[in-house]
Amino acid sequence: DIADGLDLSSAVQKNLSLEDREYENNGITSVKQNYSYKKIKMYKETIHYFDTLFGILYSYLENNYQNDEMLISLFSDHGQGYLVPSGKHFLSKERTNVAFMFRGSNVKSIISDEIISTADYLPIMCKLADIDLDNIPIDGQLPKIFGGEQEHSYVITESIHPGDIYSAVANAKDYEIYFDNTEKTDNEGRFLLGDYKVYGFYKNGTPITDENLLKHFCFWHEIPPKIFLGNFRQTTIS
Repeated sequence: DIADGLDLSSAVQKNLSLEDREYENNGITSVKQNYSYKKIKMYKETIHYFDTLFGILYSYLENNYQNDEMLISLFSDHGQGYLVPSGKHFLSKERTNVAFMFRGSNVKSIISDEIISTADYLPIMCKLADIDLDNIPIDGQLPKIFGGEQEHSYVITESIHPGDIYSAVANAKDYEIYFDNTEKTDNEGRFLLGDYKVYGFYKNGTPITDENLLKHFCFWHEIPPKIFLGNFRQTTIS
């Protein structure tokens, strides 16, 4: 609602000043929006409102079901463009990191900074629902926080928007590596690799000068022209 410029609930509006409710340029899509302090304030107030709404649902579940009779997951498809400070890469963490929350009888009450991909969603849900997933060839894996054997060393997020260059980022614990193509993606999601560049930064913002580390992520040159049906995805490579 915030990104699309829709009228917010009165429960949200009452906590915002008239100045904070001024309309701004919405952009073409929600994920492409520019940084906005006003939209961030709306976002925070909307989250508080959602907490109230979810509280009604959770109270009903807790009053009518046992903990081992419910399994809840909340997640989003991508972050918000208006959270990204000016000058940061399009695929910065404010866009690539997503809400990823679970509740169930065998879910630990903990906040984890483990590297988890959306490709891991199926293994997580099957584990929590006691569904056997052995010997099923999928890209995801069960994170350690849910009982898996190892953590991803990094995960990759790609942006494939028609009319924009293809770009990707590999997010690791201590650094992030970016890949920017120079050729634009066509309307079918196809692109040709042009004079691309690979570069990165450590978490403290220092540019990565380790050529061996950067060269490790040059596998992108092996990516063939492709068709992709969406415009923003997160994938996993261990």
